[in-house]
Amino acid sequence: MFSEVAPAIVGGNMAVKMTKQDRIWQAQDDARTLATAEVIIQDKPRLALAQKAAARMAEERQKEAKAMGNIAKPGSKTPPSEKIKRKKRTTGFSGSPGSQHNVFQRIKKK
Repeated sequence: MFSEVAPAIVGGNMAVKMTKQDRIWQAQDDARTLATAEVIIQDKPRLALAQKAAARMAEERQKEAKAMGNIAKPGSKTPPSEKIKRKKRTTGFSGSPGSQHNVFQRIKKK
């Protein structure tokens, strides 16, 4: 049934070569996944909660995709609310404004 090494189907693409042991594990894992799905489908309250969670997750992914699309547009700029605001450095070595300059001046005078 399983040859020693065969291509794995990943997202519909023949992407990775799998060993016989990996294919057996994958088949067992898929069987467990299908059994769990069947249990969820039969449990109406659990199915309803899963459907609501899926709707929330889909909405979140759509927001992420929209944001990514905005960034991917040629010539697009980051919205002002998204820009990182950096504070100007006003302190020197001792923590008071201009102290770095004063330190260098004292060194030069010596």
